[in-house]
Amino acid sequence: MGDDATDDTEAIQAAIDGLPPGGTLLFPAGTYLQSDVIVVDRPGVRLQGASGATIEATSTDRVAILLRGGGATISGLTLTAPAATQRLGELEHHRIVLDGAAGQSVTGNHIEGGPGVGIFVYGSTGFTVSGNSVAGTLADGVHLTAGASEGTVSDNSITHPGDDCIAVVSYIDDGSMVSDITQEGNACADSYRARGFSVVGGRDIVMRDGRVDLTRGAGIYLASEGSYETYAAQRVHVVGNEISRANTDSSLDHGAIFSTGRPGTARADGRLVTLQNEDILLSDNVIGATVSSRAHIVFNDRHHRRVVIEGSRISGDLDIAPIDVSRLAGEDYELSANSSNGTAVPDHPSRRSRPGR
Repeated sequence: MGDDATDDTEAIQAAIDGLPPGGTLLFPAGTYLQSDVIVVDRPGVRLQGASGATIEATSTDRVAILLRGGGATISGLTLTAPAATQRLGELEHHRIVLDGAAGQSVTGNHIEGGPGVGIFVYGSTGFTVSGNSVAGTLADGVHLTAGASEGTVSDNSITHPGDDCIAVVSYIDDGSMVSDITQEGNACADSYRARGFSVVGGRDIVMRDGRVDLTRGAGIYLASEGSYETYAAQRVHVVGNEISRANTDSSLDHGAIFSTGRPGTARADGRLVTLQNEDILLSDNVIGATVSSRAHIVFNDRHHRRVVIEGSRISGDLDIAPIDVSRLAGEDYELSANSSNGTAVPDHPSRRSRPGR
């Protein structure tokens, strides 16, 4: 195996299937050819790459390594795929998939290319996605959906994805919201088709100390979308992030941080929830050089409750307003200690309680 000439898929799969629970499969330096999906369904199994170990997908549509065993881990590998021209969205199309188990971990890998998502978290809980780099996928760099919960996404670097760098997405048809997710220290660069970090339906999400540079739309995007029938963004804290050169497409009006809700309710996890964005905290974010938009921070409609924007440091085009909350009811938002090009933005107290988590 690993000679960059032989299809290694069957040998890798057989080696995984022969491991005891908690066993480790070590990939020495070399290039391992993968022509089909690889499945890790034993609990606690580790796929560990030595320096210089690469798994190269040779198919354009069956590129996945599926982690289905609880506690399964993949680390230290470079995963490449052929140049794809068509975006695909089934599990076999994403490079690494955490598929519905607990305690899984994806750390220290480099993913290059592929027709789908780089790291796809599908309903898993208690997971860790940390220290990975993802470049050139046709879909999101990292995507969390199907009620994924209690996870950490930290210190990852996403470059030139075909959609958002990191996306939390909760579809009403799934019946549950992605929840209790901490995103910390992630970097996003050149999201040429979409946004940086997004929560399109999710509850108890923290985005902290991230960096976003050069996005077609918003650097950070919070939404309840009717077109995709998603839940809302609720109890979302966006803290200490740096956002630059957002909203390069002048046909969009996102700014650096954009939030949009909608009316109505839906059932999630057995209870009725609103489709308004609620309990949104933007704190101590640094925004620079927004390319276009009516404002650097945009709350697009009245379907919001308990919004706090504090400590924002904004710089850039004087023709772009610092903050647009004109469509929110006065009691639904609070502004404090924000500045634009060194000038204080007027404070606005709220009569509602602050966002909780």
